[in-house]
Order: sequence, then structure tokens, then C-alpha cells
Amino acid sequence: MRSAAVCLIVTVLAFSASAAPYVTQTVTLPQVIQGVLQQHPDLAGIERDAADRLADALDTTARDNPEVQLDVMRAASGGAATTALEVTQPLKSSSWTSRPGYAATLRTQASVAQRAAVFAVLNTVTAQYAQVWLLQERQQYLRQIIAQADSVLVVARTASVRGELPAAELGILEAQNAELEQQLLRLEADFDSLAATLARVSGMPGITQVAPPGFAAIPADSAPILAAAHRNTSARAVLQSQLAAANARLQVAQDDAAYPEFAPRLMWERNGDDREDELGIGVAVRIPLWNRNQAEITRARADVAASRQTLDRLQLEEQLTSRHKRALALAQQEQAYHKTILPKYQASYDLTEKMFRSGQTSLLTVWRVQREMLSVQEKALEISADALTARLDIEAAMGAKIEEIR
Repeated sequence: MRSAAVCLIVTVLAFSASAAPYVTQTVTLPQVIQGVLQQHPDLAGIERDAADRLADALDTTARDNPEVQLDVMRAASGGAATTALEVTQPLKSSSWTSRPGYAATLRTQASVAQRAAVFAVLNTVTAQYAQVWLLQERQQYLRQIIAQADSVLVVARTASVRGELPAAELGILEAQNAELEQQLLRLEADFDSLAATLARVSGMPGITQVAPPGFAAIPADSAPILAAAHRNTSARAVLQSQLAAANARLQVAQDDAAYPEFAPRLMWERNGDDREDELGIGVAVRIPLWNRNQAEITRARADVAASRQTLDRLQLEEQLTSRHKRALALAQQEQAYHKTILPKYQASYDLTEKMFRSGQTSLLTVWRVQREMLSVQEKALEISADALTARLDIEAAMGAKIEEIR
């Protein structure tokens, strides 16, 4: 069961096919995905749930075992014994009408649900990987700022010794640097915690660095995304399989109520006195007088109603349209921050630092520009996180990676 699921998901996820073996502490997303498919703790539960559904399909079509009754009777006054043998096979009419169809829908539901559950695990792991990478990026930004601030601090201390810089301004810069150092310590602790979680689910201990996720761009045209709403991996497919199974279950319950159970009988008897054999056939019919299977019909109808209501409320096309617009806007905003806004702030800070070294601006100006740049860097990473969440929301609804539909 697991090998089939793994082969299916590896085929579905295009980026997993090119993963290289894990040989260093710097890992890539495809390597993590490979590790997850092999040993994520949730996969055992997904496999168990699929096996339960397949077992239900087997139970649905399995007939009751025949009953064999053997009687040996002898008169109290003596004489030869009489032997009687009777074989009874309980049967249900639904075994030929609705039960085969119900079993087929259960097997389909098991397959669809298993694919969706494995994809959900991979989506969650992708989000965890991206969070680790974003923390890594925040550390790099912060280390760069700390290095620049330390460089400015050296100049500021020299100027303070010469009496060219007020002690108050120097104190502000020193406090700023101490605060940045503490922020970096917290980021490192958060990184270690999330990296340990990622290592646990992927079987890659000692993760100290991750490569950029390398996602494909979100298509500007929403048509391929909307077309994915009809894939057999989408959220709609999962709910449709649930509704189909509920309807089939109701049909079985109604058939069992409408057509009574019956049991063909085959009888053989040997009279001990004259040694003659007698053969006979018969049928036992269960009359639905007191129990008309109403309890099962009621439960099945409620299941159908709930499944249909959930499917009707899905509105998958509308969800995908709105999520695509949001993801596209965030992706464009992310690109603007990283390609235009951040470089301009960095250039402004470099110029301000240069002016401070030449005595053309104050230390407080350097401190203010530094704070602004740090704020913009944090904003850029927040947008990156929001863009990732929007992307994963689309993929969760489609049940597929964006790379597959381009």
C-alpha cells in the first residue's frame, strides 16, 4: 500500500524526481520531500486509514459463511441411527444489485483520500521548509546589519574619544547593536527548533542550512488553475468521492429493506433401518416485519445530506479565482521588495554610512536609516511568507503543485 502511494506522489510532484542524495548538512526541498515520503510519521496513519476503507469494501461484498447442521438420531428403544445433514447459505439480494457498486465507490474513495492526505502532508512539510528558509534569510539580513553597525561603532567610539561625538549618541548606537545581537540569538534558537522538526519528519539529522525552495512562478492566467478544479486530486474530487460512497451506502440500506434476506437449504437424510437416502431442497426467507433496516437508512440519509451540503458549499472555482489573485499580487509585491525596494534602502544606508565616516552626517541619522532598513527587510520577509501561504492554499485546493499545471 505505501509503495503504491509513494510511487504515485513521486510521479505527481515533479520537483521530487530530480532530488539528489542527501550528503551534506545543506539540504534542498526535493531531498526533504524524498525523506518525508520514506518515513514521515503521519504516513503510517494514512496507510492505515486507506486499509480500513479497503477492508470496508471487502466486507460489503463478502457473503455470510454457510451453515452446516449434522444430526444423528437413534430411537430410545434401540435400532439403527438416522443421520441428517443440512447446508444453509444466507444470501442478500443486494449482493447482486447495489453492494458491488458500493464496494467500488469505497475503493475509489480510499484512493482519492489517500492521495489527498499524502499531498496534505507534503504541503505541510513544504511550508515548514519555507519557514526554516525564511528564518535563515532573516539571520543573514540581521548579520549583515550587525556587521555594518559594528563597523560604524568602531568609527563612533574613535570619534567619542576625540570628543567629536556626544556620549549619548554613542550609547544609543551601542544599545542598538546589543539589541540586534539579542534578536539574532532568538532567530538562531527559532531556526534550530524548526530545523529539528524538519529533520525529524524527513530523516535528515543535523540540518544547519537549507537551499532556497525554488518555486516556479505563479501563472498570470488563471485558466490552468481553474482547470485543475476538475482533477481527480482536487478538494472537489475528495468530496465527490465521499458523496458517491454515501449515496451507494444508502442504496444498499434501501435494497436490504426492500428485498428480504433468504437462505437456500440443501438437506440429506439416511434412514438407519432401510439404509435409504433422501435429498431435499428448501429456502428460508427473513420477513421484514419488525426490523425494516430503518436505523441504517436514517444514518445513510444523514451521511448523504452532510456530504452534499459540504460539496455544495465548496465553490472551488471561486476559491481558486480569489486565491490566484491574492497569490499573484503577493508574488509581484515580493518581487518588487527584493529587486527594487531593498536594494535602494541598502544603497541609501551605504551612502549614509559613507557620509558619516566623512563627517557629513550625524550618527543619529545612521541609526535612523539602519532602523528603517531593518524594518523594510522584516516587511519583505513577511510578504515572502504571505506569498508562500497563498501559493500553498492554491495547491491545497487543486491537490497538485503549480509546477504540474504550467
